[in-house]
Amino acid sequence: MLLNHKSTESDPLPPLPNLNIAWVGDANNIINSMLVTYPRLGLNVKVATPKDYPILPDVLEYSKQHGNVEVYSDPVLAVKNADIIVTDTWVSMGQEAEHQQRLKSFKGFQVTEELGKHAKPDWKFMHCLPRKPYEVDDTVFNGPRSLIYPEAENRKYTVMAVYEALMNK
Repeated sequence: MLLNHKSTESDPLPPLPNLNIAWVGDANNIINSMLVTYPRLGLNVKVATPKDYPILPDVLEYSKQHGNVEVYSDPVLAVKNADIIVTDTWVSMGQEAEHQQRLKSFKGFQVTEELGKHAKPDWKFMHCLPRKPYEVDDTVFNGPRSLIYPEAENRKYTVMAVYEALMNK
């Protein structure tokens, strides 16, 4: 995911060190992967998850040892000065029985233009798909801030490059 994110980020964004990433949503495998890699590369990472769905303690401890990581239960605090706002599914495979409870717990965590007013003026949006409208509204998802389509296309080329590198060792 990191390689795909980096290949998708548009040119006007700051270089890796200094890039401000905001995660708004579930403490799932995607944010765990971001937390063990992004801080080591100099990215500033802010995370907002509901209090009942915290980041794994060992992942958080590791990430804080390697860079600037802040965790909140308020999405507004997490997106403050963000270059990129990222989210993912709130209900992962195997969690279907928790669907209704999760929707209640994640109320207020939807990525919207209103939430984005707290980010940098030229903030961008990423989501690894598939997306549900309660995670990000249509205006952001289909709007000019969204990098989801280039991100999805680049995923194929990123996987091909990694595969090629591994096969040629």
